[in-house]
Amino acid sequence: MGNVKSNRNRLQVRRVVHVPLREVSGICLRRDRNGRMFLIAVGDRVAKIAWFSQPRSEGGRIDWHTKNIAKLSGSMLPKNDSQIEAVCADGVGRVLLLQETPPRVEFIDPKALK
Repeated sequence: MGNVKSNRNRLQVRRVVHVPLREVSGICLRRDRNGRMFLIAVGDRVAKIAWFSQPRSEGGRIDWHTKNIAKLSGSMLPKNDSQIEAVCADGVGRVLLLQETPPRVEFIDPKALK
């Protein structure tokens, strides 16, 4: 039985979720100050960010939210063809967006909406 591999150690798809954005170019997890986990997605077609709070159960309902980033106070992103290529979150829930052209980053504080 030394050649039998355990199914426990194999990766499996647990759930497939459709993202309400065109040309998704980045995703990350964000934890808010209360410990809730969110999945965040961005695309480079339009300056939009999409997110949902992780459901408590595996099959729990997913409610996507979207926001136009270009409308946030201080944003330099154009409404269309934003060229956002990556997203990440820091330990207190703020979000960093990487723009390909021009090469720069935008730092978003969701609590302050800027």
